[in-house]
Amino acid sequence: MNQITETSESVVPDQAGRGSEQSEEGTGNDDRQLDVEYVALVILSTVARMQGERGLSVMLDVMRGSKAKRIVEAGYHELPVYGLLEWIPRRRLQPMAEVLIDGGFITRGEYQVLGLRAAGTAVMTGEVSLPKAVARNMKHAYETAPVDRPRYREGAPTLRKTYNMVRQGMGPAEIAERRDMALTTIVKHLFALASYGAKFDLSLHIEPDFLVRLQELGVQWRLGDPLTPVHELFEEDLDWEELKIHLLYLHMQAEMA
Repeated sequence: MNQITETSESVVPDQAGRGSEQSEEGTGNDDRQLDVEYVALVILSTVARMQGERGLSVMLDVMRGSKAKRIVEAGYHELPVYGLLEWIPRRRLQPMAEVLIDGGFITRGEYQVLGLRAAGTAVMTGEVSLPKAVARNMKHAYETAPVDRPRYREGAPTLRKTYNMVRQGMGPAEIAERRDMALTTIVKHLFALASYGAKFDLSLHIEPDFLVRLQELGVQWRLGDPLTPVHELFEEDLDWEELKIHLLYLHMQAEMA
């Protein structure tokens, strides 16, 4: 088991378990030997230190060393776990954390806030080892996660058309009408463009009251996070595409912060 250093709040995995150096962009395709047990310890320790405060999205940012405004202003960049898993792409780290949640080591409560279960504390403190089956599932989640997509290029004609139109100030509904496409298709285009790194402004097509509701519900969503948990926070029947557009706007605002 990796050596762990005890603190008053949790334990911090010894960085000796991090492995060899990463590639500059941290794509997850380098020669680093994946130490699943070490990754599990970092995730559990992060949850312990931020227990009752934040959801998985923010914790992923902390573990990956994000310099986003919300991380720095909250002082999370000063946590001992900050940046310990910067070499693991978000698309791979998130499903690994989900294995620990589904396995009963981490709770996900109201507003998606995470907490540590007794089983998680036992693994984190070294009282018990991470079960082999859980370690296998985490490794599988890492290996089968979607491969990071390349940055947006003009060579994708249909995406380029949508991109040019949104850059001209058109909203998703107008673009769908002009292109004679379903709104769901245009929203998918916008999500794909955002994942490729394209920048565009949706502020003219956002309902302020809807944003206030999202903030009141404590929604913290980043591209790649599941949508269903957010949708379930609303009691009334909510339009999926409207929700997606507003969440995408919040994500892009956070990225530019």
